[in-house]
Amino acid sequence: MAIAVFMAMPLMAQNSKQSKDRIAYIRKIYQEAQEHAKRSADNMVTTTLRDKTDGVASVQTLDFFYLTDVVEVVEIPYCKLNLLRRTLKGGVNSYEEFLYDPKDESLIFYFYTAEQEKGVKCETRWYDRAADDGTALKLTKFIDTKTGKDVSNRYGDMLGMPWDDGFLNRFAHDMQEAFNHITLRGWD
Repeated sequence: MAIAVFMAMPLMAQNSKQSKDRIAYIRKIYQEAQEHAKRSADNMVTTTLRDKTDGVASVQTLDFFYLTDVVEVVEIPYCKLNLLRRTLKGGVNSYEEFLYDPKDESLIFYFYTAEQEKGVKCETRWYDRAADDGTALKLTKFIDTKTGKDVSNRYGDMLGMPWDDGFLNRFAHDMQEAFNHITLRGWD
């Protein structure tokens, strides 16, 4: 679902070589992660949380896709979180992807989509260190679901994603820690 939209999103005048190289690297890793996720149900952990608060039922699903690697010194296999897909259905329906760099396991890309209001879908992409100045690049677009037209001008500077950079990185780190506990990584 996100692949076609991800690849079609304009990069809004990020012209430096550093920015272009970083975005190309993230896209390459993203494509590899999506291909890996398609073919490797064996390297996946899913958790589901069902909740009912104030009469509103919700279901949150976390799909952790991971790569296996070997610690060279002792040759012990371990799991590295590669891609996290989070789906929330209930009061708000949203879909998120968190892409982790296979080199250092840091968050390098985030995708979020949700119906902002009836008939208007919000899409946000966050690329780590991909802006011309080396900071995170955030692209948000609001789309009329009936016409497919960009209606971002109606929303001005609205954030478009449920959190700022600090909280996003903290949540991504917390999900990585949860994955490590689920897979017993670090408990050897």
